[in-house]
Amino acid sequence: MHKRTMITAMICASLFVASACAAAPSESTAPAAVTSTTAAPAADTAPVADPAADTTPAAMPEETAVPYSIGIKAVVNEVVNENGNISLEVTPEGGEPLVLLVSDRTIIADNQTAVPVNVQDIRKGDTIYAYHDMMMTMSIPAQTPAIAILTNLGESAQAHLHMPEQLQPNGDNVSALCDNGSIWVRTADDTVITPYKTRQMVTAADIRIGQPFLAWYDIVMESYPAQAVAKRVMILPADLGERELSLVIDDDMVIKAKMADGVISVPARLTAETLGLTVGYRREGGKGIVTLSNDAGELDMVIGEDAYSYRAATSGAADAAAALPYGVAPYSAAYLDGAPVTWMSAEAFELLGYEVNLSHEQLTIRNCAKTK
Repeated sequence: MHKRTMITAMICASLFVASACAAAPSESTAPAAVTSTTAAPAADTAPVADPAADTTPAAMPEETAVPYSIGIKAVVNEVVNENGNISLEVTPEGGEPLVLLVSDRTIIADNQTAVPVNVQDIRKGDTIYAYHDMMMTMSIPAQTPAIAILTNLGESAQAHLHMPEQLQPNGDNVSALCDNGSIWVRTADDTVITPYKTRQMVTAADIRIGQPFLAWYDIVMESYPAQAVAKRVMILPADLGERELSLVIDDDMVIKAKMADGVISVPARLTAETLGLTVGYRREGGKGIVTLSNDAGELDMVIGEDAYSYRAATSGAADAAAALPYGVAPYSAAYLDGAPVTWMSAEAFELLGYEVNLSHEQLTIRNCAKTK
């Protein structure tokens, strides 16, 4: 069993929080109506679902929620190369001509084999499925950055581009709530998980909040949130730049957070104390350890090491679970006023039973037990 799963199971057993925060997929719930699709919805279309998952309704997203991308099936009219700047002039099904701007960040893959494709291999007359940015120019035809392009569509459904906003481990697998809370995408034991353009070995544990992925699935369940079990998942490269996020707690308190290299960091003390946790520090074995605790247990993190561990309040030190990586080691950096603070992985708060959710640039961390 995956180590992070063992810890999560221990937390959920003591807090009963796994199902209190969101309608996560459940193995024991009778399936709802299912639909077989031959075309994948874009990130802004109606959701789809998993035939073996829970249909408990969750709160509908606000109508003003902005999709992460728009998906179109289109025919390539021309491949334009101007001094190395490549664009595709396309005509979407039932739409007006459009120019897709291709960059080195555009994901291009064969829909049948999930193998990366070179843009030079796309030809005039090809039918593609593209996910493009919400922003378009007012030119004629309109121009927009291409996020992902799928070639060799075949007869089966094309891959779905998803943005994970919340994660819930399920054994060695994971359920990811994506796209403004509209769909749970779930991995299974036979799901093939690969990275894009690298030979790195990846698993479901490598799916991160805020790091998009492509998922292939045919069977869907029409619930809300929708649910689907992926046959294949391609984890896409993280944004190597750094961008600022807003952490909102109790719909009121706003704290500066940030994402770098695909990992979300928050100021440890400010976030923990706002959540009502007790912050401590000790030295052990020559290492500095920051502790965050409540009545249920304690989260320990080693300064300078990507090592976070959880110990239930009823257990002794010897019963502490093995430390797990969450993508970033606790580190010191300036906050708003320029004074240095300790930053930590936002997702590590899950060890204390909190739900971590990222929607566009807004991050939330909430105590699942308080929402029951």
